[in-house]
Amino acid sequence: MPRRISPRHVTHSVDVATATLTRDGIARTTAAPFPVRCQVEHTVKLAATDDGPLVATVLTLRVPPLAAVDEVRLFAPHSPVTFRGDTSWVLSCAPVYRAGVHAYTQVLTGEQAALFGGGWPVTVTVHHGGGRDARGNPRPTVDTPDIPAVIVPKSTSDPTDWAEDPDAEATIHLPGGTALASTDEITVQDTFLAGRWRIDGLPTPDGPRIKAQIARTP
Repeated sequence: MPRRISPRHVTHSVDVATATLTRDGIARTTAAPFPVRCQVEHTVKLAATDDGPLVATVLTLRVPPLAAVDEVRLFAPHSPVTFRGDTSWVLSCAPVYRAGVHAYTQVLTGEQAALFGGGWPVTVTVHHGGGRDARGNPRPTVDTPDIPAVIVPKSTSDPTDWAEDPDAEATIHLPGGTALASTDEITVQDTFLAGRWRIDGLPTPDGPRIKAQIARTP
């Protein structure tokens, strides 16, 4: 088995323009688009229906090591990525190693996030189980990482202020088939929504997705 991604699997090309975050947390893009050969693995459709519809196409890219280029810096969060004429924005980026060798960099991109209202595409980890049994002993938890989701805040205030609100609530939309229970918690890995949240009530079907109310944990 080859340690690095095989060149015969690198059959697609994307253009990425590296973004930087300003002090107010807003992404700005000034860099010229940079062409990158990679493997586009799959797409996932998500929709947030509260405060207006949002459909996000999520792409998983496998980028082989680039000469003299730091892939993680190139694919910085919120950087626009154009593939076949459609633009999405970087949600997460991380190197993948095989036998201690950098095999490729995995990049998850999604629809542009709305700054006020609407939905924010994010990556989450679901923590299943937990709590305590009848004897008061802690139950073990099982984590399901790297799930693409859309979160719709219930507040329409400035995101910076909203992020600091310990009583913040929101609606999360997840791909259909995602295991989720009212006793679970989630960790949001990116954006101003980053942190630990609890499921507040029973998850419900939402067309081809599921949705649930969430609230920040103390």
